[in-house]
Amino acid sequence: MLKKGILRSATTKAKVVLLALGLIAATLMTSRLSAFANTCPFCSASGQTMRQEMETMDVVALASLVKVSETQTDSLGTFRIEKIIKGELYSKIGATVEATYYGPPESKKMFLIQGVDPKSFVWSAPIALTEEAKDYLGKLLTLSEEPVERLAFYQDYFEHPDFLLSRDAYDEFAQTPYEEVVKLKPRIQRQRLIDWINDPAISVDRKRLYYTLVAICDVKEDAKWMEAKIKSVDEKERKALDALSAAYLSLVGTDGLGVLVENYLKNEDSDYVDVYAVVGALRFHATEGQKIEPLKVADAMSKLLDRPDLADLVIPDLARLEDWRHLDKLMTLFKQAKKPDDWLIRSPVINFMRACPLPEAEAMLAEMEKIDPASVKRAKTHFPIPKAEKPAPKDLSKVRSIREGWSKLSDKHVGVAETDILVGKAYRREQGAQPNQLPSLPQWRKDVRVAYLDHDVRDQSREMDSQIKNESSKSSNHPFGLFVIMVATSLAGLAMWYVGTGGLR
Repeated sequence: MLKKGILRSATTKAKVVLLALGLIAATLMTSRLSAFANTCPFCSASGQTMRQEMETMDVVALASLVKVSETQTDSLGTFRIEKIIKGELYSKIGATVEATYYGPPESKKMFLIQGVDPKSFVWSAPIALTEEAKDYLGKLLTLSEEPVERLAFYQDYFEHPDFLLSRDAYDEFAQTPYEEVVKLKPRIQRQRLIDWINDPAISVDRKRLYYTLVAICDVKEDAKWMEAKIKSVDEKERKALDALSAAYLSLVGTDGLGVLVENYLKNEDSDYVDVYAVVGALRFHATEGQKIEPLKVADAMSKLLDRPDLADLVIPDLARLEDWRHLDKLMTLFKQAKKPDDWLIRSPVINFMRACPLPEAEAMLAEMEKIDPASVKRAKTHFPIPKAEKPAPKDLSKVRSIREGWSKLSDKHVGVAETDILVGKAYRREQGAQPNQLPSLPQWRKDVRVAYLDHDVRDQSREMDSQIKNESSKSSNHPFGLFVIMVATSLAGLAMWYVGTGGLR
C-alpha cells in the first residue's frame, strides 16, 4: 500500500510537472506570436487571460479545500468540487481531486481549479477566490464572441480592488487588436479614465491604456490638459509619455508635432527615456494612427539626426518611411562616429544605405566599406535586405532631380505633404501627363523592406555581437516553435526519469 501510495504521488507530481511545461510552452508560443499581432499599441499583457485559459481546459470548477497532506513536502491538497463552470461531462459536483496546494492547512474560501485530459486528469494549482471573483468567472464563458461586447464588460473591472480581476480586464484590452478597441468608442467611460490618469497611485501600464482609450473618444478639449502634461517639468505628470504623446497627436493631428519636436527631439536637455517615448508615439502614428501623414512623421523624426547620440533611434524608421533626403547627413554621421560606440550609429546608417534605391546611396556604401569594412560586413551578415529593383538607366536622372528638388523645397520649410504633391506633379510632367490630371502618389517610391537594430541596445550589453538583433524581420516562427518543443520534451524526459528513479519519494 505504501509503495502504491508513493508511486501514485510521484505520478501525480509528474503530471503537474508536465502540465506546467505545457503551459510554459503555450505561453512562450503565445508571446512569440503576439509580438507580431496588431494589439493595443502601448499595452503589455502579463500572459493569457482567464477566458483564454478556461477555453483550453476540459474542466473548470469551483472547489473547497478538504484536507492537506501532512506527509508531502509540496502540500498535496484534496479538494471537493462544489460548482462546475465548464466540463459537466467529465466531472460532477461532490467529486474529490488532488492538486498541489501551497496555502494554509485550513481555508473556507472557494478555489478555482482547472483540469485537462479527461482520461487521467491533471489539475492546476487552485486559486483562492473572492465572492466577486466567483461571479466574474461565471460570466466569462457566457460573454459574446463580439470583441466590442466583451471589452464593454471588462472595462468595468479596470481598477477593481481584486487584483485578479483588474489584471485580467487589462490583459483582455492589451491582447485585443487596436482596430477592435477603436470600435468601443461610443461606450468608453471617458471621464472615469481621466480621473484615473490624474491619480498618482495608478500604475504606468494602466495609464498607457487609459490614454489610448481617451484618445479614441476624440474629444478635442482633452488636448489642452494633455499638452500641459507633455510640457510639464514634473516627471510624475509625464508618466506614460509614449501613450500620452500618441493620444495628444490623435487629437490635434499634424499641429501637435511641433510641441513634441521642440520639447523633446530638439531639446538637448531632454532625458533619453523621454525622447525614446516620443519616438514610440511617432512610430505609432507612422503606421497605425491614421491621423498624420507618414512623411510628416518622418520630417519630425529627422530632427534627431542633429543629435548624433540619439540619431540611431530614428534612422531605421526613416528608411521604412522611405525618406531618402538625408544621405549626406548620414554619411557625415558615419564618418564622425567615435569608438567604442561608433557601431551604435554606423550599423543603422549602413542598413539605411543598403535599403535606399538611389545610386548615391550605393556609392556612399562603397565609401563606407573602405572606411570600416568590418561594420559593413557585419551588417550584411546579420541584416539581409532584399535588393530593391533598380530603375532603368533613363530614370536615374529623374529620380535624382526629384530628390534634389525635394531637398530644396524642404530647406525652404515647405511642408512634407505639400512637397510630396509638388514632387508628384513634377514626376508626372516628366512622364508626359496632362497638366489638369490629378497627381498620384510619387511612383518613384520603392517597396523596400528594412532590417534594423533593436532600439533597446542602449539598455543592454555594450558588446557588439549581443546587440545585433533584427526584430523587424518576418522570419518564420517555426524555429522558435521547434526550440520550445525541444526544451519542453527535454524537461519532460528529465521529470519522468526523476520519477522513475524514485527521486520524488
